[in-house]
Amino acid sequence: MSSPTLEAVQAQIDWLVYHQDTIERALDHANNTATFDDVAQHIMMGKARLYADEDSFVVTEIINLPQAKFYNVWVTGGVKDAVLRWEDQLMVDAHALGCSHLAGSGRKGWERVMTGQGWDFYTITMLKEVTHGVH
Repeated sequence: MSSPTLEAVQAQIDWLVYHQDTIERALDHANNTATFDDVAQHIMMGKARLYADEDSFVVTEIINLPQAKFYNVWVTGGVKDAVLRWEDQLMVDAHALGCSHLAGSGRKGWERVMTGQGWDFYTITMLKEVTHGVH
Protein backbone atom coordinates (compact mmCIF):
# COMPACT_ATOMS: atom_id res chain seq x y z
CA MET A 1 0.00 0.00 0.00
CA SER A 2 1.29 3.46 -0.81
CA SER A 3 2.29 6.02 1.80
CA PRO A 4 -0.47 8.51 2.61
CA THR A 5 0.10 12.27 2.73
CA LEU A 6 0.61 14.00 6.07
CA GLU A 7 -2.84 15.58 5.80
CA ALA A 8 -4.43 12.20 5.12
CA VAL A 9 -2.64 10.69 8.12
CA GLN A 10 -3.88 13.50 10.39
CA ALA A 11 -7.44 13.08 9.10
CA GLN A 12 -7.27 9.35 9.80
CA ILE A 13 -5.90 9.91 13.30
CA ASP A 14 -8.68 12.38 14.03
CA TRP A 15 -11.31 9.95 12.71
CA LEU A 16 -9.87 7.01 14.65
CA VAL A 17 -9.74 8.90 17.95
CA TYR A 18 -13.28 10.22 17.51
CA HIS A 19 -14.61 6.71 16.72
CA GLN A 20 -12.46 4.70 19.15
CA ASP A 21 -15.49 3.34 21.07
CA THR A 22 -17.14 2.10 17.86
CA ILE A 23 -13.94 0.39 16.73
CA GLU A 24 -13.47 -1.24 20.12
CA ARG A 25 -17.06 -2.58 20.02
CA ALA A 26 -16.33 -4.11 16.61
CA LEU A 27 -13.15 -5.67 17.97
CA ASP A 28 -15.13 -7.16 20.87
CA HIS A 29 -17.10 -9.15 18.26
CA ALA A 30 -13.79 -10.39 16.80
CA ASN A 31 -12.73 -12.11 20.03
CA ASN A 32 -10.45 -9.15 20.84
CA THR A 33 -7.75 -10.50 18.55
CA ALA A 34 -6.58 -6.92 18.07
CA THR A 35 -6.76 -3.74 20.12
CA PHE A 36 -7.69 -0.25 19.01
CA ASP A 37 -3.98 0.63 19.14
CA ASP A 38 -3.16 -2.36 16.89
CA VAL A 39 -5.68 -1.20 14.30
CA ALA A 40 -4.53 2.42 14.47
CA GLN A 41 -0.85 1.42 14.17
CA HIS A 42 -1.52 -0.84 11.18
CA ILE A 43 -3.37 1.99 9.43
CA MET A 44 -0.66 4.57 10.24
CA MET A 45 2.11 2.20 9.08
CA GLY A 46 0.31 1.50 5.79
CA LYS A 47 -0.30 -2.17 6.66
CA ALA A 48 -4.06 -1.58 6.68
CA ARG A 49 -6.40 0.89 5.00
CA LEU A 50 -9.31 2.74 6.54
CA TYR A 51 -12.49 3.46 4.59
CA ALA A 52 -14.84 5.64 6.59
CA ASP A 53 -17.84 7.91 6.35
CA GLU A 54 -20.40 9.20 8.82
CA ASP A 55 -22.32 5.88 8.89
CA SER A 56 -19.70 3.14 8.66
CA PHE A 57 -16.10 2.10 8.51
CA VAL A 58 -14.12 -0.74 6.97
CA VAL A 59 -10.49 -1.60 7.67
CA THR A 60 -8.73 -3.78 5.10
CA GLU A 61 -5.41 -5.55 4.88
CA ILE A 62 -3.65 -7.57 2.21
CA ILE A 63 -3.08 -11.27 2.84
CA ASN A 64 -0.54 -12.92 0.55
CA LEU A 65 -0.85 -16.67 0.04
CA PRO A 66 1.24 -18.84 -2.29
CA GLN A 67 -1.41 -18.90 -5.04
CA ALA A 68 -3.68 -15.96 -4.15
CA LYS A 69 -3.64 -12.42 -2.82
CA PHE A 70 -6.66 -11.42 -0.70
CA TYR A 71 -7.93 -7.93 0.08
CA ASN A 72 -9.21 -8.87 3.50
CA VAL A 73 -11.94 -6.96 5.29
CA TRP A 74 -10.41 -7.00 8.77
CA VAL A 75 -12.72 -4.81 10.90
CA THR A 76 -16.09 -3.21 10.12
CA GLY A 77 -18.62 -1.20 12.02
CA GLY A 78 -21.58 1.04 11.65
CA VAL A 79 -24.87 0.77 9.83
CA LYS A 80 -25.01 -2.55 7.93
CA ASP A 81 -26.24 -1.08 4.61
CA ALA A 82 -23.58 1.63 4.81
CA VAL A 83 -20.87 -0.99 5.39
CA LEU A 84 -22.13 -2.93 2.36
CA ARG A 85 -21.89 0.19 0.16
CA TRP A 86 -18.09 0.03 0.44
CA GLU A 87 -17.91 -3.14 -1.66
CA ASP A 88 -17.61 -1.41 -5.05
CA GLN A 89 -14.71 0.75 -3.84
CA LEU A 90 -13.07 -2.26 -2.19
CA MET A 91 -13.32 -4.17 -5.47
CA VAL A 92 -11.69 -1.31 -7.41
CA ASP A 93 -8.87 -0.98 -4.89
CA ALA A 94 -8.36 -4.75 -4.62
CA HIS A 95 -7.98 -4.92 -8.40
CA ALA A 96 -5.53 -2.00 -8.41
CA LEU A 97 -3.47 -3.74 -5.72
CA GLY A 98 -3.32 -6.97 -7.72
CA CYS A 99 -5.55 -8.95 -5.38
CA SER A 100 -7.42 -12.00 -6.64
CA HIS A 101 -10.24 -11.95 -4.07
CA LEU A 102 -12.04 -9.90 -1.49
CA ALA A 103 -12.15 -11.85 1.76
CA GLY A 104 -13.62 -11.37 5.19
CA SER A 105 -14.79 -13.16 8.25
CA GLY A 106 -17.50 -12.23 10.65
CA ARG A 107 -20.28 -13.39 12.86
CA LYS A 108 -22.62 -16.08 11.52
CA GLY A 109 -25.34 -13.53 10.61
CA TRP A 110 -23.14 -12.13 7.83
CA GLU A 111 -23.61 -15.35 5.87
CA ARG A 112 -27.32 -14.60 5.53
CA VAL A 113 -26.58 -10.98 4.58
CA MET A 114 -23.95 -11.82 1.94
CA THR A 115 -25.63 -14.85 0.35
CA GLY A 116 -26.86 -13.86 -3.09
CA GLN A 117 -24.41 -10.95 -3.32
CA GLY A 118 -21.68 -12.92 -5.08
CA TRP A 119 -19.86 -14.08 -1.96
CA ASP A 120 -18.98 -17.75 -1.53
CA PHE A 121 -18.76 -19.41 1.87
CA TYR A 122 -16.16 -22.10 1.52
CA THR A 123 -14.84 -22.44 5.04
CA ILE A 124 -15.58 -21.69 8.65
CA THR A 125 -13.16 -20.41 11.23
CA MET A 126 -12.88 -22.18 14.54
CA LEU A 127 -10.96 -20.90 17.53
CA LYS A 128 -9.76 -22.67 20.62
CA GLU A 129 -7.58 -20.86 23.09
CA VAL A 130 -4.17 -22.42 23.66
CA THR A 131 -3.70 -22.81 27.38
CA HIS A 132 -1.12 -25.35 28.52
CA GLY A 133 -0.65 -27.46 25.43
CA VAL A 134 -3.11 -30.06 26.68
CA HIS A 135 -6.80 -30.19 25.85
